[in-house]
Amino acid sequence: MKIGEIDEMCEPKSAAEGWRFDPWNLNASDARLNGIRLLVVAESHYREGRPLDDFRRGETQEIVAAHGLHLGSTASRSSLFRKIASTLAVDGTSGSDVWRSIYFYNYFQRPMETPTERPTTLDYEVAASAFDALLRHLIPDAILIMSARVWRDMKNECVFSGECALGEIFDFTGSAGLRVPGAHTHHPSARRPRFDPSQWRDRVADFLAYVARRRTGQAGH
Repeated sequence: MKIGEIDEMCEPKSAAEGWRFDPWNLNASDARLNGIRLLVVAESHYREGRPLDDFRRGETQEIVAAHGLHLGSTASRSSLFRKIASTLAVDGTSGSDVWRSIYFYNYFQRPMETPTERPTTLDYEVAASAFDALLRHLIPDAILIMSARVWRDMKNECVFSGECALGEIFDFTGSAGLRVPGAHTHHPSARRPRFDPSQWRDRVADFLAYVARRRTGQAGH
């Protein structure tokens, strides 16, 4: 890919909003998982040979609607969405109902060619700016990063705030001065070690319990 193409694909479609692909459930003000407005963040869309101009602003919403809300599909992508739903089945919510209860967003604004492509420095810079804009718009109660690679980059700009069964918790602040707690899992497509939702579910539940206690002023108890 040429440098000019990378620049073009990294640029947000709307300067006013700051991100290229609208998150799933962007306008669903009542989306709650265990009473919490949870923003789940993965890595990227993947080109896999598709032309760059094929990617639409509503790409994320269309994919989740097709695969997250229809988990019985035999399409290969459904495995990823089933794993995410199973990982987040923490309050009696399960399957496609999980997807109706969360916000979902891909961090990198440029679709990678394949999952093995490494994001560029520009990809990270644009992603950070777009995410800041998204936080100001969405104002979630908590952020779950489902990618160790994205987590390593994002937490450098955050403030350590505690620990839970998922490990370290960092507050995402951004330009609006918010303090949104975030934690992470491995990517659901990880193979070494292989991602097993049952090994993450209780840890995610512990993180959400931390968030709930913090909202009522009881964090640390």
